[in-house]
Amino acid sequence: MCIRDRAGVFALQGCEGGTCLGLAARCAELHNKAAIRVGPRRGRRRLGLPVLYPHVAPKDARTDAGRLAAKVPAMFGVDARGYDFVAEIAPQAGDLLLPKKHPSAFFGTPLLSHLIDLGVDTLFVTGCSTSGCVRASVVDAFSYNFRVVVPQDCVFDRSPTSHAVNLFDMNAKYADVVPVAEGLAMLAALPQGDAAAAGAAS
Repeated sequence: MCIRDRAGVFALQGCEGGTCLGLAARCAELHNKAAIRVGPRRGRRRLGLPVLYPHVAPKDARTDAGRLAAKVPAMFGVDARGYDFVAEIAPQAGDLLLPKKHPSAFFGTPLLSHLIDLGVDTLFVTGCSTSGCVRASVVDAFSYNFRVVVPQDCVFDRSPTSHAVNLFDMNAKYADVVPVAEGLAMLAALPQGDAAAAGAAS
């Protein structure tokens, strides 16, 4: 099987609330089709499995400056609305929220500890941007020896070229980039007992 362990799969949502690289619109407003694709499938995709939501936390120029403020100062001018979760893919009861202030979902968060505790071996990574938060999280997950699956219809970027190049590169080196239907089939193939155990683990 592609997915092996009990409690071995997560839908890892990355950066879907918040802005991408300081742009005025929320991520889903930059590519609303992605939210539309993810939302209706979310119940099918979860199958009782735990869901973790690394998400961009608000930035405070007084305490969170450094290289990020020097490189992308616009991120420190985002209003509160820019950090709202998109309704179609907002967290539900039982989901675990992990605020982060840098691209990777692993950097400065307890994500790895949660994954080890739950016996995870495979991550499904979705969100935005493909070249930023998604790629950084995928590379770190791969470096920690997780298998990574990226449903290509559930990630997006401000630039079609950047999106396509990063999908190509991640598929070549770090992850299995697959159509969303194939990703859903992987999850559906999990034995019901494994899915139930994973749900209980959350």
